[in-house]
Amino acid sequence: MLEPIAAIGYQQLERRSRCPFENSRELRKDLLVDLYRRLATRVGQALYLDFALFRDSQLSRLELLRLKSHPVPSRGLYLEFAGGLQSGGLESFLSEYEHAPGVIATAIAQWVDFAADLLDRIEADWSLLGAAGFLGGDGPSGLTAGLSDPHDNGRSVVLVRARGGRGAYYKPRAMGLEAAFNELLRWCSQEGLIDAPLAVDVLNRGEYGWSRRARLSTHTLENKAAFSRRAGSLLCLVQLLHGIDCHFENIVASACSPILIDAECIMHPTFRREYLAEIRVPAQPGDLAATGLLHVGNGSVDISGLGPRPTDLPQPGRLVWSHVNSDAMTLEVEGRDAIDEGVAYAYESLQRVCPDGLLKGYLSTGEFVAQLKPRLLADDGPLAAFEDQQVRVLLRPTAEYQRLLARSNSAAALRGKTDGLGELVKRRDSKATEEPGGLASAELAALRRGDVPRFATSTSSEQLMSVEGQPRCFARPSFDQVVVRLQDFDASQAADEAGQLRELLDTVS
Repeated sequence: MLEPIAAIGYQQLERRSRCPFENSRELRKDLLVDLYRRLATRVGQALYLDFALFRDSQLSRLELLRLKSHPVPSRGLYLEFAGGLQSGGLESFLSEYEHAPGVIATAIAQWVDFAADLLDRIEADWSLLGAAGFLGGDGPSGLTAGLSDPHDNGRSVVLVRARGGRGAYYKPRAMGLEAAFNELLRWCSQEGLIDAPLAVDVLNRGEYGWSRRARLSTHTLENKAAFSRRAGSLLCLVQLLHGIDCHFENIVASACSPILIDAECIMHPTFRREYLAEIRVPAQPGDLAATGLLHVGNGSVDISGLGPRPTDLPQPGRLVWSHVNSDAMTLEVEGRDAIDEGVAYAYESLQRVCPDGLLKGYLSTGEFVAQLKPRLLADDGPLAAFEDQQVRVLLRPTAEYQRLLARSNSAAALRGKTDGLGELVKRRDSKATEEPGGLASAELAALRRGDVPRFATSTSSEQLMSVEGQPRCFARPSFDQVVVRLQDFDASQAADEAGQLRELLDTVS
């Protein structure tokens, strides 16, 4: 159903991107899958509604039941409906859903910009990626886009594959903070921290960057203790660095260590009191519960980074299609999440984290930091690299944004009969809950572009730099907060915090 629309975007990309690689057509087709996904997200609900009405008008209830129970559904009605779209029905659809033309035009323009930038950056960085050992050969063998929520005009993480099994993730955002965090992990290992978590190789390119794909391997009973201690070490370091949002999607497992693959919320700032009423994420970075690595009983589903794998994780706004491009095609807006294979494998491993090993790794890392604190805080120490780096700022859970996006993409919203973002509009306009600095306005603008809002600041700033007017939202720069915390950190405090972890583990177990 989306072929004629997607073809417009593909033609625009061909005209804009020269893509010098021999398999340029295959790479563009890989990216075309991402355009189909975007269009399905934005107008799929409305298209499916029209198809379902057409199908129901052609079949009796008994015929419909037989169709949906058949192991190989027919395609006649689907092809008839899709053919009607290509022969004039699309104009009728766009007329009926008055907001659809603008939504489609925005989705195509965002995809073309994103795809063209990606191909240009792959070409520009290919030799650097090869020299760093990320990728090899004459060019990429394939691309998988859409591996993260859409941010900043529809940009998302992409896996770039090369022959021989190598792979690297392209991240269309500043990677300086991630590079600094992983260099700190290496420094800890070099300085004798036996339980130091494994680091990820990062290539920081300013506005964007690359990270090497972590290789997963079998988690055996022999290295269970080492894995658990490194999990405790990771927890300690993330807490000391005021990191948050280290949930299950941001953790994968090697044979002997959990690996934090997304460190964009390390050194998260603390909001000033007047902003706390509308903030729906942990407001006190530095607490064990705020890291996201442990489940402390908040919510019925454990999505923590070191917890058991979620078995039934609600995904508000996720479109779940079945029997695609057949007469039995169905669509549900919410459902169980098909967890990425690597993350699922990590969770099978992380279920084996033992509390005693976690505590040992946490305490040994705290004692290590207390002992080497002067070198850590020195002007040429590893913490200096965290200064003036971009850090993502969370205002509310991503699931809430996904729910709002699903409503704004509904058939009723595309018809103009309702505003799927009405509750956020009311929150913005209500004097009783008015957010200083126009935060709700910034959220609305991003959601209307089809983005999950992504806000950012500098670790050296008190201002929310990605919002118009750059409101002074934070109590102090997050880098300064971490420095002050570490200056006061000693062996006795490390023992006290390990005791708090022990109490927490006893409570949640």
